[in-house]
Amino acid sequence: PARMGEEVMARITASVYTGIDVSDTSNIIDSNIIMSSQFYGILLRSSLNVVRNNHISGHVNVGLVLSGDTNVIEQNQITGNDTGILVSLFTSTNVSNNVISKNNIHGNAISNIQNVPRSTLNIKRNYWGTTDEVTILSKLNSDSNDFRPYRFAVADTQQASDTTAPLP
Repeated sequence: PARMGEEVMARITASVYTGIDVSDTSNIIDSNIIMSSQFYGILLRSSLNVVRNNHISGHVNVGLVLSGDTNVIEQNQITGNDTGILVSLFTSTNVSNNVISKNNIHGNAISNIQNVPRSTLNIKRNYWGTTDEVTILSKLNSDSNDFRPYRFAVADTQQASDTTAPLP
């Protein structure tokens, strides 16, 4: 697992359980390719982390498990998983104040975002693979309709790019 204050940059393919497992606070998970883990691409079990510029795809279960508060998930490509992002009380009693923004989250088989505790999420300015709001909502297993405004096209997820989302 990543330790407090650590920056993780790697290429992880076909791990047995989890590609990156973060249990301490204040980490930066940046510019990784995480593919084809049996359960989770990234298991984020802590708070105050930044996950950005990652390619997270092909995971049998979930691309990114978010179980902590005040995390920033931005500029990632999260596609081709069973579930793109699972917000869960997996290891935390609080999953509030998380921001999921400026990502490409689409093409996940079951859902793009599954919000199990029904916590309030900021999921604005993501690209959902479509502009059809009925289709977008069908892949958001969440009470949150806070996905507007959203992107009309793929966001550039390369490092140091696309830092300002278009206005609604």
